[in-house]
Amino acid sequence: MSLRARAALVYLLPLLLTYGGIVTAVSVGTRPTWSDVIAGALPASGLLVLCQLLQDLFPSHLKEILVFFRLSHRLPGHRAYSEVCRNDPRIPEAFLDEVRANNDMAPVAQNSRWYAKYRKIHTEPAIEHANLRFLAWRDGTCTLFALALLTPLLAVLSILDWTEVLYVSMGCIVGALLMGTAARNAACSLVRHVVAFEAAGAIPSNT
Repeated sequence: MSLRARAALVYLLPLLLTYGGIVTAVSVGTRPTWSDVIAGALPASGLLVLCQLLQDLFPSHLKEILVFFRLSHRLPGHRAYSEVCRNDPRIPEAFLDEVRANNDMAPVAQNSRWYAKYRKIHTEPAIEHANLRFLAWRDGTCTLFALALLTPLLAVLSILDWTEVLYVSMGCIVGALLMGTAARNAACSLVRHVVAFEAAGAIPSNT
C-alpha cells in the first residue's frame, strides 16, 4: 500500500467519519456519540474513495501553501542546510558549515541536494514514517479547510442552522490550523532525519 493510500486510510477516513457524525449530532441537537459518527457518514468504503479523491483534487502546491503559508520555496528542504537543521544534536555544526561553504545555498539548490539524499534512503523506517506523517497532516489540513468552506451548504440545505454552521466551520478551521502545525513539524523532522543520516556518513556521497 502506498504512503498516500495509508494516509487516507489511517488519517483522512476517521476525519471524515468524525465530521459526518458531528454534523448529524449537531443537526438533532445532541452531543456526538460514536454511533452518531457511524450513522452520520457514508459507508467506509465510499468514504475511502472520497479520501483518495480529496488527495488528488487539490494540487500539491496549494496544500503546501496552506501548511507553510509561503507562495514560493515552500518545503523545508529549501532551507535544509541554512536553517532547518541548526541546533539538531545529531548534526554537527561543522558538517553544516562545510556543506554551506562548498555548495550553492540558494533555496532551489538546497532542496535539490536534500532531495537527492532523501531518494537514497526514503525506505528507511524513520524516513518513511516521517514522510507518512507529513503527507497525512498536510492532506488533513487541506480537507478541513475545504470542509469549513463547504459547511455553509448545510444551512442552505436546511440540515443545520447558521449558528450551528458557524460552530462546525470554526471547529474545522481550528483543526486545520492544528494539523497544519503538525504537518510543518513532521516535514522539518523528515528533513532533519535525512541530513542526520548524511552527516553520519550513511548516505553515499556521489550525488
